[in-house]
Amino acid sequence: MKVNNLSLWKAMFLCLVALLFQYTFVSCSQDSTETQNQELTKLNVNIIGVADLVDGTQATLKSSIAMNRSAATTVPKIESHNGFDAIVGLKNDDYKIPKSRIVSNAQVNKGNAAAKALAMTPGKQFRMLIYKMDGTLYANQLAIAGTPLTIDVVKGDTYRWIAYSYNEDPTITLPDISDRVNPSVSTGEGFDVLYASDNITIANSGNTPLGITFNHVLNRIAVELNTMGMFADLISASISFPGNYFNKGRLNLNDGAVSDEGSYSTSPISSNFVQVPGYAYGDRNVAYFYTANPDAISSFQVNLNALTIKLDDNTNRTFTTTTTFNVASGIPASSLGKSRTVNIDLIESPLTVDGIAWGRANLYYQAGHNPYRFHHTYAHKNQRNSYFAFKSHLPENFSVVNENIDPCHEVYPIGVWRHATAADYSNLVLKSRTTGSVGGLGYVEYTATGTAAPYPSNRLRINFNGQGVAIDVLNLIGLNFGTTYGNSAHLWSNTEGANVLISLGGWYYFGNSIASSVNLELLNVGLLGTLNVIQTPFKNIRCVRN
Repeated sequence: MKVNNLSLWKAMFLCLVALLFQYTFVSCSQDSTETQNQELTKLNVNIIGVADLVDGTQATLKSSIAMNRSAATTVPKIESHNGFDAIVGLKNDDYKIPKSRIVSNAQVNKGNAAAKALAMTPGKQFRMLIYKMDGTLYANQLAIAGTPLTIDVVKGDTYRWIAYSYNEDPTITLPDISDRVNPSVSTGEGFDVLYASDNITIANSGNTPLGITFNHVLNRIAVELNTMGMFADLISASISFPGNYFNKGRLNLNDGAVSDEGSYSTSPISSNFVQVPGYAYGDRNVAYFYTANPDAISSFQVNLNALTIKLDDNTNRTFTTTTTFNVASGIPASSLGKSRTVNIDLIESPLTVDGIAWGRANLYYQAGHNPYRFHHTYAHKNQRNSYFAFKSHLPENFSVVNENIDPCHEVYPIGVWRHATAADYSNLVLKSRTTGSVGGLGYVEYTATGTAAPYPSNRLRINFNGQGVAIDVLNLIGLNFGTTYGNSAHLWSNTEGANVLISLGGWYYFGNSIASSVNLELLNVGLLGTLNVIQTPFKNIRCVRN
């Protein structure tokens, strides 16, 4: 029988539709059954923090007065610059942090005993990837530390999870993955890249907690500016680098390995200084930089382009001349995830007269943090904390025989300064001088070499601050300056005229509008029946460089 072609095609089409309908019905029926058999629950994700080693010494910096004075002090190597001097060093800190800022997984997730970690700042962005064990991407979520994150998962199933972060707030774009099978992301330029990954099996009852402790992916180079030697808190600073020392890379999210992709597009410039973590004062501040290159940096320099500090009269002093500091040893090679800190201790520059480098102003003592300081300005001072008895290291105390503590030695950094000797003053009084007055209070000045602005000047000024005698010797209450304040200068040297036990005195600098000299002050030993106490007038102290 002859079969019509059109009818044949219709018959074949109907058969095909029937087959497809049968397949779809069976398939959908099977998927429906599978879904019904999967019982969903919640994976509760908590960011515990960032794995760091614990360093209990970071939180405090001991005053030099508490150090062992009997130990020989080596004068550190000082770099001389235009506006200030510096001691430059390098330390291996390996992301160490103070104990007070540590949290443990037990505080967040009692069921997961991981390493202790630094709590991650709420608001930091991270991305969470969940993979089935067959390699299929199950979930991909952008999340915020401190905000609850829950993901629907199947009871009893095991997953591989991956989390990564730039440790930045949401204003910084955290890249997503483009390849689900072999995921990777750029480390970017200037980010503290964090990474964590593991497997987790979902509980058959109740929600399953997941506490994440991130690890640092890159090497960090921290630059710390310490302004204790300038007796001031840092207000702002800007640094750059003469070389492009930092590299970006690509983080393989499957295994956490980092491949180096070359230098940053430009060498970074940063004003992002923050107070050193765990440190309570504003005179130690740090900026952080990151690199994907674990190799050594043989020649490492830091440019300080601007610096503003807070003075003791609550005004600011700004340095604008670029200063370059050298890290002599360079930055050593290390595996990734390590940290090094370049310490730059800034020291107020001296004024030099005939080879002797003098402090710009008198010493004073302020109890508490960084107690031994120099006045910042040339203003006259008659506060009691800048008047010392002979051989005393504290302004409100008579000295004890053979106490042998040099207050200038205690100025930070310890060992850089010393108390001027009679010979230092004798050299000074031989030089030509000028006199003047401010508000009726006199002073004498000597020509010196050293930086002028932004300091008051580059002339060595000695104010006529006078000398005081204790009003109440027993309690050391108040000082009687008589007519000396504003009319004459009196500064102790540390030089004894002879053995003080036989009261032959101590040498001091004297100056007034007529002349300057180095004189001997007779001393009174055995005050109040205590043989070892020395009663003396209270005079200013000037320090010189070791």
